[in-house]
Amino acid sequence: MSIDFQTARLDEDCIAYNDELQGTQLELELFKRTNLKNKNIIVIEKNKIICLQLSFILKKIGFNVIKFCENIEQGFHIFKQIHENYEEAIIFLSFFSNDSSIMKTIAKILEINAHTKIILLKSPEKNILTNMVLMIGVFDILEIPLSMPKVTSIIEKIKQEYHDEKEYHTQNIIQLILSTRKNINVLELSELTGTNSKTIKEFLEFLESSDKAKNIGKTKMISCNNCESILVEEFFLCPNCNLEKFTQKDLIEHYSCGNVSLEKEYKDEMCPKCKKLITAVGVDYRKIHEYFICNECKEKFSEPKSMYSCKKCNSEFALTSAKWVETEKFLLINESSPIKNNSKQASKIIS
Repeated sequence: MSIDFQTARLDEDCIAYNDELQGTQLELELFKRTNLKNKNIIVIEKNKIICLQLSFILKKIGFNVIKFCENIEQGFHIFKQIHENYEEAIIFLSFFSNDSSIMKTIAKILEINAHTKIILLKSPEKNILTNMVLMIGVFDILEIPLSMPKVTSIIEKIKQEYHDEKEYHTQNIIQLILSTRKNINVLELSELTGTNSKTIKEFLEFLESSDKAKNIGKTKMISCNNCESILVEEFFLCPNCNLEKFTQKDLIEHYSCGNVSLEKEYKDEMCPKCKKLITAVGVDYRKIHEYFICNECKEKFSEPKSMYSCKKCNSEFALTSAKWVETEKFLLINESSPIKNNSKQASKIIS
């Protein structure tokens, strides 16, 4: 289903943010509150029986997107892909030995998104690293053998942080906007998502720190002189009758009689007014390219009248009556962008 961002009342389905929201790790505030069951599940586990059991339980609960990995490297790669698509994942990670390398993996995941829910799958035996992984940010421990009550209990804990699965659409809106734009500015993204501009600026700065955006400076924008919305659309009118019924055509002006008519009206190179033949461009006539003719009042004009319409309150106003606002603009950088590749070489940052 397509979304008309300029006319939809997006604020009804988006999160109301507090102006005092701080920090640059904004995945929690901007992305975590979508429908929980639509989130990606990553299971990093070699044991196929455990995978089958967990898959059965998760599907019973209602999860549909479940990805299974046999090793940490594959799981981490999938996690990064999900994160780069501005989505979140819940990770079930095998933890059956005193392997200290698992600490590094957990730290890498939480460094990318500190709010990722990591659930460790472990046997009932004591493990000296259990308390340590909980201290560094693991969400919970799921002991083998698996059961529906055990898994459900953990999912219920996660639900408490997602406001009872209320379906906020902020994540989907932002993801769609960013995937269809080359650039975006703070005020526009703020208004489209119903999120305060301070939070949006911090989010875009976070993308910049992750080498996914670049601040290209400030830009001026027109805003509505009635409600101050920047979601305005320019439209054009005939300057004589103020209607939008005009077309763009080439004209011919005959010097001797002053007639100006459509080129097609000079049939057989004869002026439709004085009936004289036109002979040479620049001598007795000239061509006027891309002129405008009103289909209603027949007025001819070189430039249409420009007006603006507010998508929020439907007010119409001229450029001279518009309010001007200043905002910061960000260039969005994808993986294949030359800007990103050059930036990577310069800073040696691996996102």
